[in-house]
Amino acid sequence: MASPDIDIQVDKRQLREVERMLVNIPRGFPKVVSRALNKVATSGRKIVVDRVQRELNITKRQLKFNITLRRATYRRLMAVIGIHGGRFPLSFFRGTRELKRGGISYKIGRQRKSIRDAFSATLPGGHKGFFVRKAVGGKAVGRLPIIELHGPSVPMVVSNIAEFARAVFEVKLAARAAKEIETQVGVLIEQEARKSG
Repeated sequence: MASPDIDIQVDKRQLREVERMLVNIPRGFPKVVSRALNKVATSGRKIVVDRVQRELNITKRQLKFNITLRRATYRRLMAVIGIHGGRFPLSFFRGTRELKRGGISYKIGRQRKSIRDAFSATLPGGHKGFFVRKAVGGKAVGRLPIIELHGPSVPMVVSNIAEFARAVFEVKLAARAAKEIETQVGVLIEQEARKSG
């Protein structure tokens, strides 16, 4: 599956206009553009984290390394919300529990499901997870290896959310970045006027 990373950049024509406006302010152009991109990217990442958390029923802390932010710099005027990572163990999903009658119940998003042959175990390294025993001919056999159960990954979830489709979300964030650049240009010009005044 291709990575559903979200790139935030601004129209080249607008960049040329901003560069002309700030020609007399040293490093003014990259300062304004990188500030604006990073501000929009930070809020965009928060939108993605909040939505994925709701979809998966998982804590934000567990999403920290799966939804990252590569900030714009003076040399690279583009910010990227990185979407990566493998499938989460079922133990990461809130509401996963053992059932009294045997098996486990888990909830991903709004759906609650159960797996009759699953059980919880703590591995030697201390990781507690939910497992099934490897089956032979459709039947679990006592001494065969155990396999940890997993839910979906962040890239799988993001790829299935229509509002995060590149054609939609990247365009939306680019429009917000364009407005934020205008604001940052005004702030910088005002700061420079105060310095010289």
